[in-house]
Amino acid sequence: MYEHKTLCMTLGHAPLDEQRSSPARQETELSAWFVEQRDALLEQLTERGPVQQTFTWFPPDRTVGFWYRRMALETAVHRVDAELATGTRTPVDPELAVDGVDELVGFLVHDFGDTPTRAAGAGRTVQLSCGQRRWLLTLRADGVDYAAEGTSVDASTWGDPTALTALASRLEDETQ
Repeated sequence: MYEHKTLCMTLGHAPLDEQRSSPARQETELSAWFVEQRDALLEQLTERGPVQQTFTWFPPDRTVGFWYRRMALETAVHRVDAELATGTRTPVDPELAVDGVDELVGFLVHDFGDTPTRAAGAGRTVQLSCGQRRWLLTLRADGVDYAAEGTSVDASTWGDPTALTALASRLEDETQ
């Protein structure tokens, strides 16, 4: 996961399979490989800074800052996955979790041009509440838009930021 983002920044495009390294095969080497990939990512993020332009797969944000946010959220979700696999669970920082929901909402609102038609519920407005944040979204046949403040709501949902972020990540993994 870290190597891919490092290569996006250094190559200026999504890396091809042959441009990526293979993870270590031995368990004892895997940790060292992972730490090497993490350190390379942190080096790129630090050297470039958040406002520098770079390749991302999200057209509205082509800055290194996109990768700061994306990697913080992705790392948190994978940490939770690993903890669940071992039968332990520590909470995700609530502000980070709410930011994860906000990121997902932004992905939903952005039209990537290749999303399937979502006609069910078109024209309806839903409210999503999480932590201290609230989003109003109007469903379109071909996507989602932010709704104007004061728009009447047809449906409302809320949830714990950590649980919603974990769910959002799983949905994102299924769509990539």
